[in-house]
Amino acid sequence: MKRITVIGAGTASGMISLSGLDKLKRAGLVIGAARLTEMYENYIGAEIYSEYRIDMIKRKIDESEERYIALLVSGDTGFYSLTEKILEVFDDENYDVEVIPGISSVSSLSAAVGISWQDAALCSMHGRDCNIVEYVRRNHSTFVLTGGNISEVSDRLIKAGYGNLKVYVGSNLDSGEEKIISTDIAGLAEKTTDKLSLLLIINDEANEFVAAGMEDEIFARGDVPMTKSEVRAVIISKLQIRPEDTCVDIGAGTGSVTAEMALAAWKGKVYAIERKAEAIELIKENLNKLHIGNTTVIEGEAPGCFDSLDEERENIMDADRVFIGGSGGNIRELIGLWENAHMVITAIALETLGEATDELKKRGRFYKVVQINVAKSRKTGELNLMTANNPVNIIYTV
Repeated sequence: MKRITVIGAGTASGMISLSGLDKLKRAGLVIGAARLTEMYENYIGAEIYSEYRIDMIKRKIDESEERYIALLVSGDTGFYSLTEKILEVFDDENYDVEVIPGISSVSSLSAAVGISWQDAALCSMHGRDCNIVEYVRRNHSTFVLTGGNISEVSDRLIKAGYGNLKVYVGSNLDSGEEKIISTDIAGLAEKTTDKLSLLLIINDEANEFVAAGMEDEIFARGDVPMTKSEVRAVIISKLQIRPEDTCVDIGAGTGSVTAEMALAAWKGKVYAIERKAEAIELIKENLNKLHIGNTTVIEGEAPGCFDSLDEERENIMDADRVFIGGSGGNIRELIGLWENAHMVITAIALETLGEATDELKKRGRFYKVVQINVAKSRKTGELNLMTANNPVNIIYTV
């Protein structure tokens, strides 16, 4: 059996634990990226194999006669580390794997600026994608690993109305070239930062509350029709959106349903499809106002506008949740596009209700219909009177 010790090398030379350093000295073979092995080469008396690709690492270990092997990984073993893949690859009775953590960049930057990270959100945009806007919206402190894409991070946050938030940027932490700067999100583009930098974003007005059926007055409206609060609440409840879902809103109008879909699918993606230019601008305004960053707004009439899309078309066709609030007369064709997605459709006209239910029935899809009748109070002199809105039929697949 080969004994493998995975050692977190820390943020820089000297930030390794004493236990990790002891195991490093005793190993008969040391493997790690060249940057890491060079950091500790004065402590290594064994063969060094500079490599970070997991397939090459396994091949070297299997071919080696050495029984005691040290694998150096950057930072801490539990924070976006190669360790996860190592444990998966060497999950075999022929290997005995031990993990020794190191100092993470999060811990180091947190200590340097004097801010606790116990309640912070942690995410990575280094070769990954995440809804950074929603992390920031929900959390007072958010750490973001980057990889030469700081401008992309700042662009997303600025578009979501977060250009004024304070941010710390840490580069080459704990080394002789350490650099920590403080600015705001809008000022990030003007700063020179290292490719592999860590961001700490502070949002003093963070709010993780997600409402269903937000008050109508929250949204900018113009002359564009909007799905009202009470009806919207039922729509969202029937959509049963999960955090990782991909959602599509057809006939998005002002974007009121889009916004609530996006807040529910905060780890996923939302596509708002709308044919009117005025409505497109309102959707963007409302997304900015509510600090939403996981939504793509597409101008055009569905489904024809999908033909000109590239990557977005595949994502839209693979959607988990679809809401059709305005079909432009294409209700049958639209229903046929998503055979597996959970679907919610609203219809005011009885003809639209009939078409939708008939098409669902033809396709062998089970559905239910609920009719919402809403009356709201209005002030008339000293009295309050109830005023009824048009009843809305909500069709949803089951």
